[in-house]
Amino acid sequence: MKSIHTDHMHYAKLDSTNHFLRELIKAQEAYLPDYLTISTDYQTAGRGQRVNDGWESAPGKNLLFSVLIRPKRVPIVEQFLISEAISLAIVDVMEAYSDDIKIKWPNDIYYKEKKLGGILIEHAIQGQNIEYTIAGIGINVKQTVFHGSAPNPVSLATITGEVLDRMPILELLRERIEARCELLFTGEEDAANELQVEYLSKLFRFDEDAYFCDELGTFRGRIIGVSPEGVLTIKHRDSGENLDYLFKEVRHVLFKDDEETLTL
Repeated sequence: MKSIHTDHMHYAKLDSTNHFLRELIKAQEAYLPDYLTISTDYQTAGRGQRVNDGWESAPGKNLLFSVLIRPKRVPIVEQFLISEAISLAIVDVMEAYSDDIKIKWPNDIYYKEKKLGGILIEHAIQGQNIEYTIAGIGINVKQTVFHGSAPNPVSLATITGEVLDRMPILELLRERIEARCELLFTGEEDAANELQVEYLSKLFRFDEDAYFCDELGTFRGRIIGVSPEGVLTIKHRDSGENLDYLFKEVRHVLFKDDEETLTL
């Protein structure tokens, strides 16, 4: 089997970087190196191009890429640790542009109360192991005008007032993703524990009184933890109960000056 002799492949246009990488793996015509990155200037059918997702990316303005990761010594039930490592890697790089970068559970990247980027994690499971992970990542870099349905987009250009070159930022992101993941993959208990502590320290509205919305309606509470399985624990202010939520079972609520509410 031949090998691909590059760890970064860039295309002007793809349907989806995650889909392209998944099909490349499926074809098995070449050995794909760890942390192989597929990037594009524009996605025609990516997660962010579906109306319900509210994500928008103008051609050539933002970073759109997927990274192939082969996890080692991460139990399937603790796969959220991989998401934490990737999220923190992005925060590492974005903090060069602002101190107000946070991770909104489970893995959106926020500047203050605005969405700067998002991550889509896909795992391939084989037996009791994670065979590989594809991390699809979008970061708003140059775009300053948004026409989509997303309620609160922001970009690095808006934050800094500068027009930044995307490719150097991508290379830094790739370096930090590999470094963060490899540290986790040592299998040392301290590595996982330290990762979780740091993830909570960067979590949007962690240990703050805030409003949330679940299937029963809007309530006030405080995020007190996230498990290695990705379960979010919120302490309800009224009942005093600690309730656990899976992805999409609860959302943040923002109150704007005109009393309009946004669920994120």
